[in-house]
Amino acid sequence: MIFEEIATILCEGKDSRNPLAFKYYQPQAVVLGRPMSDWTRFAVAFWHSINNDGADMFGPGT
Repeated sequence: MIFEEIATILCEGKDSRNPLAFKYYQPQAVVLGRPMSDWTRFAVAFWHSINNDGADMFGPGT
């Protein structure tokens, strides 16, 4: 695994003050016949995270 040193991010509920916690996530809730955990896999946008220092490649305000 790439990020072995990072613990699993948990759902701590809507009152959590942890900025990295899920607030409204139910991984076993079924949507269109599949659990949410299948629909909401972690992803990184290449141009935002790696290529462009977190800035939007389409300019400000997009």
